[in-house]
Amino acid sequence: TLSMFGTFCGVASSIFVALTAIYTSRCLPCVDNNV
Repeated sequence: TLSMFGTFCGVASSIFVALTAIYTSRCLPCVDNNV
């Protein structure tokens, strides 16, 4: 059975990964693409 805690962790991690990707792609010009 899928617990509520497991579902929450999955959703939270998905949102965190999406926000990290958006923030990284948005901030690349700030550092002149030097990662």
